[in-house]
Formats: sequence, C-alpha cells, structure tokens
Amino acid sequence: MVTFRIIGIAVLFILLFSTFSLAANTLDTSVTGGQTDCVYYYFSKDCVSCTATSTFMNKLIIKNPDLNLQQFEVYQNAQNAALLKSYFDSYNIPESSRNIPAVFTGGTYFIGEKAIKGLLEARLEENEDESCPSLAAQNAVGFVGIGETSNVLDTLTFFNVLGDALKDSVKQGHLALLLLLMVLLITIKDQEMMIKRAVLFLVTVYFTHLLFGMGLFSGIKLFNASTIFYKTIGVFAAIYGTISIKAFFTSYRVMLKEIPQEIKVNLKIFRNAIISITGVFILGFMGGILSLPDLGNKFVTLQNLFTESSFKVSAFPMIIYYSLISMIPLIALFALVHFIKEELENIAEDKANDNPHKLQVWTKYHARIVSVSISSVMLVIGLILIFV
Repeated sequence: MVTFRIIGIAVLFILLFSTFSLAANTLDTSVTGGQTDCVYYYFSKDCVSCTATSTFMNKLIIKNPDLNLQQFEVYQNAQNAALLKSYFDSYNIPESSRNIPAVFTGGTYFIGEKAIKGLLEARLEENEDESCPSLAAQNAVGFVGIGETSNVLDTLTFFNVLGDALKDSVKQGHLALLLLLMVLLITIKDQEMMIKRAVLFLVTVYFTHLLFGMGLFSGIKLFNASTIFYKTIGVFAAIYGTISIKAFFTSYRVMLKEIPQEIKVNLKIFRNAIISITGVFILGFMGGILSLPDLGNKFVTLQNLFTESSFKVSAFPMIIYYSLISMIPLIALFALVHFIKEELENIAEDKANDNPHKLQVWTKYHARIVSVSISSVMLVIGLILIFV
C-alpha cells in the first residue's frame, strides 16, 4: 500500500513538473515572439548606416539563435537588387522611400537604421506570423525612416568614386607597387631608359586593373598570396633602403669589396633581367595582379555592374576613371623623380662650366642624393608593410 502511494506521488510530481515546464516554454515563446521568425535584410557594404544596422542584426541573431535571418547585399549583386525592387513593389512602398537598410517580415517592413533598431525586435516579440516575406503580401504595414538609396548607380558619382579610389591608392597593394617603381627609378641610371621602363610598368599595372574591372581575373583568389607579396616587398625594401643609406655615408666600392665576384656577376644578371622590357612587363603584371585584393567595394561594384549587359555603358567610364585615380601616387612619384633628375642635371652642367670631369663628378653626386632620398622613403614604406 505504501508502495502504491509512493508511486502515485511520484507520478503526480512528474505531471506537475511537466505542466510547469510546458507553461514556461509557452510563456517564453510568447515573450520572444517565437524562435522561427523569418526576416529578410537588405543592405550594402558601402552603405554607412547599414554598418550599425548589420551589427544590430548580428546581436539579434545571438539573442534568437533560431531566427531565420536572410541577408542580401544589393550594391554588388544585381539579382538581390532586383529582388529588393520586387518587394518594394509588392509592399507598395513609395519611390521616395525605397532606401536601405530595409527589413521585411511577414506583412511588415522597416526602412532605415532607426526604424529597424527601434521597432524590429518589438515586432518579432508580438509577431504571430512566422512565415517568410511574400511577394504576394496584402495590406503590409511598416515604418519608413531615413536611409540611403537602394539604387547603386546613384552612389557611383565621380566624387564618391574619387574618394574610394584615393583610399585604395594608399593601401598595402599600391604601396608595394610604389616600392617596385622606386626600385626601377633607382636602378636605371640612363634617363631615357628610366622613362620608358617606368611608363611600361605604369601602363601594365593600369591595364591589369582595368581588365580586372571588366571581369577578367575575377575568379582568382589571391588574399594569402597578396599578403605574402606585400610582406616580401616590404622586407626587400627595408633591406635595400638600409644598404643604400649606409652606402651614402661610406662608398659602394668599399661595400662591394666584401661581396664575392660570383655573387656580383649574378646580381648584375638579375638586375639586367629586371630592367629589361620583359622583366618590367612581368613585374608590372604580377604586381598588378597581386594588388587586386586591395581594390575597394566600389570597384567590385563597378565590376559586377559591367558584367550585367544593361549597365556596361554606365560602368565602363567609371572603371577607367577609378583605375586611373588609384594610380595617382605612382604617376606622381615618377613625375617627381623625373623632374628632380632633370633639374639636377641642369645644375650639374652649370657647375661644370663645360668641364667633362666636373660634370661627371657632379652627376654622380646628385645621383647619390636622389638614390639615398628614394631609399629612405623605401625604408619607411617597407617597415609599414612589414609591421602594419
């Protein structure tokens, strides 16, 4: 008899515990609005207010692990942009309010950072419709705040592209290209040859980037290789700069005495190969390829637009413009060194007074001045690439 009572009490306790657990789960579901709410989030990496909104959405996922959040980048993906337009049409959102960031749930929409951050979570808590947003939505309601244009073409003004291209021009990839150009400017003593080789290098890099913007090389994954490229060029520049600065205060002849003859011959062969037409072309092409990962989001957006036949005419001039602007530091360096060398040659001729020996002495001295100046810059940039 006692045994039956114990069993009965145990069964009653289990039933009560199960009831309370079920009630707690039901209460929790009512508070959180369910763990299977479906949300479509439209944004862009180039949209300033989308950055804070994306952070908010990531936190929302952490709080609701089972939340069905689907994210769509609209500036770099034409299909996502077309899908967003379809939802704008379906939800009867006015043309003036069709901005990003934008969020759609079953029968509800929020546009703009403040609207999403201020109202979405509360909407999910009271939402009873866990279905994903439908293009057949009826009587959709929502809130429209301040956002940014969802039309990527509106963001591709000459001024906006100028800003992004200038930022890219001082990234690691272009700094490495700058160092390669400096090597050519120092190594080639003949002024005419220096001009031809530098122009070849610049044109090769430019067209490599231009072809990438037109879709060529887009499938190449170079992030790891590019990092190795930056660091390797940085180490080389730091070593070369240090040696050149030391040589300025001593003498190349003193330093060369310590180098075995066989190494001198090999270095000369290597130097001649680098400054040859083929060598400069390969240097420019490989440098251009390995610097591609540093090109910014707007350049990738232009590339994606160019692959869409309806946007080729709009995108191509911008790709040309972007590629040219990102080359400004390289072009400026070449122009500056060429100008300085010409001015120093004129100064040497004035000081020589038609004396060939004096002209040779002054020319060599000025060449060393130019060399140590460029080498000092190389040392600084090399250290930046190594440690940044």
